[in-house]
Amino acid sequence: MFKKCVSFVLILFFMTGIFANNTSTVDPDTPVTYSDPIGP
Repeated sequence: MFKKCVSFVLILFFMTGIFANNTSTVDPDTPVTYSDPIGP
């Protein structure tokens, strides 16, 4: 259960990171927040 929750959070961070990179031209302040999520 715990592993599944962690994997879900990592995927969520990964998706938000891609979304922030895609909308960097619209909102330049967003990529700074999600530029380097937890993890490598």
